[in-house]
Amino acid sequence: MKNYSLLGDISKAMHSMSEGERDHFSFLVTRLMRCYIQKDQKAAVFMREDDSETATLTCVNADEKELHEMVYFVNEFMGVQTSTHNKSAMSLN
Repeated sequence: MKNYSLLGDISKAMHSMSEGERDHFSFLVTRLMRCYIQKDQKAAVFMREDDSETATLTCVNADEKELHEMVYFVNEFMGVQTSTHNKSAMSLN
């Protein structure tokens, strides 16, 4: 078993981030923590590597039905945003 320190790893990683990246990371982690503390909060995190054809979708406090509802909501939201903003990239935070 490895001697693993999540907080130490986070601290090291944050030193290499720009101020904007640290702010965004803190926002994201704070939102995820809420999902573990407040059971009425739900999250879905989608991750993909540029050089890989695989992706992961991880949920917090959501079952498969709720995950489908969240994905549908984001799809509808992005459809409205792309028609309004001529398909420009956007951030959801």
